[in-house]
Amino acid sequence: MYKKKSIFAIVFLLFLSINSFTTSYAGERQDERLDSKFKIVGYYSGDLFDEPLENLQTDKLTHVVYAFLIPKVDGTLVDLQKPQQLRDLVEQAHNDGAEVFIALGGWSYEGEQLEPVFREVAASDERRENNYCFKKSWRSYDF
Repeated sequence: MYKKKSIFAIVFLLFLSINSFTTSYAGERQDERLDSKFKIVGYYSGDLFDEPLENLQTDKLTHVVYAFLIPKVDGTLVDLQKPQQLRDLVEQAHNDGAEVFIALGGWSYEGEQLEPVFREVAASDERRENNYCFKKSWRSYDF
């Protein structure tokens, strides 16, 4: 039962985080890819693979997911190692008519499992509020 609650808390936080960053393309042209029922989603994780943005064909995608922002036990996030890379990704994707989302978490970070972190954040009103507050600070990325 405890394991099911933990898994539910993790899935709920991931869903909430991704949906809180939804954005629509602000360009004036109507992009047919976004009108389609089919979505073409690509994940980008520059910190893990250090793949140059120039190699990412955002013009062929409807959605780009940046993976991963890493939560801390207090509900805040680990600072990005390459914040300009994320800004450049958002700009490139928006210029190509793709929406950008953030993936929160992952299986582990620096050898430590993240499931206990999600459990701790989900268990505390204060930590969930810290997690909510981080969203405001990420507005500079123009998701």
